Amino acid sequence: MFKIVLDYSYWRALLRADDENHEVAELITPLLSKDYTFYTPFHVFRNVMMLCDNEDVRVKKEIHYYIDKCTRIQFYAQRYTYDDIYEYLTSDNDLSFDDSLTLGFMKKRGIRVIVSFNEAFDQIRGINRIYALDEYNPRILNFFKYVQK
Repeated sequence: MFKIVLDYSYWRALLRADDENHEVAELITPLLSKDYTFYTPFHVFRNVMMLCDNEDVRVKKEIHYYIDKCTRIQFYAQRYTYDDIYEYLTSDNDLSFDDSLTLGFMKKRGIRVIVSFNEAFDQIRGINRIYALDEYNPRILNFFKYVQK
């Protein structure tokens, strides 16, 4: 089964109407097939739940809907290792600490695809980022594929 990580930037865009990527997130969501297994690392899910603290009940209902009806999400409480922290401290990419933890989560599970509006993931060799619809065929997702320079 094809595995995909749902990043915080995707969740935020999906749930917040004022986010600059909200419309794209809403267009992408129906194309995310139930044939895939979606993962949201616990540290990302915690941040998504914190959106509920600052929003109205509509956001809670939307989160419930997407988790219950639209996707089969497996939430993992990740054990953060020294390697995860060391990778962040020694890397020269533009990933935040949480993004580095997400990358470690993906590597440990052999996941190579992430739905994210964070362009910093484009710097990571072997990671494909879903971030838009194909401009010529709006029923197809557009992947950023890492190209070695």
